[in-house]
Amino acid sequence: MSDSSQKDGKYSVTDPERRWIDHENLDVYEVAREFLEFSNSAIQKLPNGVGELRNQLVSAASSITLNIAEGTGRPMGKDRKRFYRYADGSARECAAILDVLHAFEGIDESTYLRGRELLIRIISMLNRMIR
Repeated sequence: MSDSSQKDGKYSVTDPERRWIDHENLDVYEVAREFLEFSNSAIQKLPNGVGELRNQLVSAASSITLNIAEGTGRPMGKDRKRFYRYADGSARECAAILDVLHAFEGIDESTYLRGRELLIRIISMLNRMIR
């Protein structure tokens, strides 16, 4: 793969040399990855004493992306939707974790609002996919 296929360690969607796996073509997966990166950045700034919430946020944020990917690999129908429901549940868990962190002043208002914005987008897209 040529050096031009990467920018800042990430592959370009338009890179003709990059082979895509089906879930990587979904907007919801792209936003879920964005939330995962957001979560990683947010946990770096968390104060001591919230280690369990830190771990829970990492787990739930990872679960969103993993379940979208796994669901996309399943045949259309109930099995696929089941994984999208799991991803939806994990997104809602992340929203609740952000609520708790915000209530205890573990994250500031702008971080809280940005996380919620991403999660609302994810949940909205997943709900359309589940119908």
